[in-house]
Amino acid sequence: MLFRSPGKKGWICELDTLTQIARHAPIPYREDGILCKKTFSRLWDLSKQSMIILEKVSGDPRWGSSASMTFGKVVGYIELMISDYPFRAISARTWQVDLHRGYSDSMDSKEKSLAAFRRLNPNYFSSKKPDHNMIDSFLIAEYGLRSIGVISAEWSFERV
Repeated sequence: MLFRSPGKKGWICELDTLTQIARHAPIPYREDGILCKKTFSRLWDLSKQSMIILEKVSGDPRWGSSASMTFGKVVGYIELMISDYPFRAISARTWQVDLHRGYSDSMDSKEKSLAAFRRLNPNYFSSKKPDHNMIDSFLIAEYGLRSIGVISAEWSFERV
């Protein structure tokens, strides 16, 4: 299982290597902006995960104090949710070096991620371009598997 960058538009992606199913969804929040533990627990059973990866993030000095506080609270909520389980924090640069390899430097990181996603999942079908946060959550999870020597075939996607 994996958390995409734990911001307000972050996604979760769970890769099941036995079924080759990638379950994914936006991080669930309540109306007041707090992580919805009830929804999260209903969708994702952390006790059954063999690996949990959280993208290592930091605030941006250009953000205002309110945005920085909100971001810090979201990161804290997520870290609290997973604190009972072992997890790895991986920087965006780490997984991008591996999965963006071979793409032109003239492409921005979102274009490289989309290209990598399509290379790994050529039969993925959607009526619109996949959300870049969903793509990143998948690629971080894929990187996690590769980092322990697991190379998988194409995935079937299931939005939960």
